[in-house]
Amino acid sequence: MNHREAGTFQFIESLSGTSQGPGGLHLYKAGIDLLHRVIDIDNILFASEMLGAVHGVDPETGFPWDDTKRYIDEISLPEEDRRKVFELNTRRVYPRLDAQLAAAGR
Repeated sequence: MNHREAGTFQFIESLSGTSQGPGGLHLYKAGIDLLHRVIDIDNILFASEMLGAVHGVDPETGFPWDDTKRYIDEISLPEEDRRKVFELNTRRVYPRLDAQLAAAGR
């Protein structure tokens, strides 16, 4: 591991509280934790590829590699903020989608 990689993982460890270095999705968790600390909740949209698009399971956690929703679920958010991240902000940003969903009763 070079100096830059070591510094990056020390930074991630300080953000995420984990000492697990390279490998796994700890980078994603640290990034999501940081995102929620510095960006207003009204400006965050959750998006991910379909679960199962990346094959395999992280042997350290037992979770699929592409299960990133669980990192949002682990953050202590009020229910209204959670709804903003997973749905309401997207409907606000994409009003035509919102209109189609509303017309379909959703």
